[in-house]
Amino acid sequence: MANSHAAAQLRAFESNRVVAGVSVSYHRGADSVTITAVPATTSMEAIDDAGSMVRLKVRDYLVKAADLVLDGIIVEPDRGDQIKEVIGSTRFVHEVLGPVGQQHFAWSSIDGSVLRVHTQEFEQEAVTTTTTTGAP
Repeated sequence: MANSHAAAQLRAFESNRVVAGVSVSYHRGADSVTITAVPATTSMEAIDDAGSMVRLKVRDYLVKAADLVLDGIIVEPDRGDQIKEVIGSTRFVHEVLGPVGQQHFAWSSIDGSVLRVHTQEFEQEAVTTTTTTGAP
């Protein structure tokens, strides 16, 4: 029963990835991989340094665990990794980071084949495009 449930979850994720997936690049130091991820949002509550409860919305990316291959090795997300997504003429750089006291990723399927990676926007970069023209 668990295997059929896991297979159904993976099929649902694959369908969602086809419909709502975006191309992102996943970076750890000098290593990177381009993958298709499904953007999402998670609302969380955390205690700030002053002891007050704050509500946060974080940008999440649902990814197939087997797609996170860096330097030939399948890896789990690590704090400080970056996910870069281009929207229009802006590259959004999100750092893998869970709110204080929270994990930075979660397994989103019974069999661990899908991960939900929590990020926070780190910076924005202008994307420049160059056009080439043929020789006169």
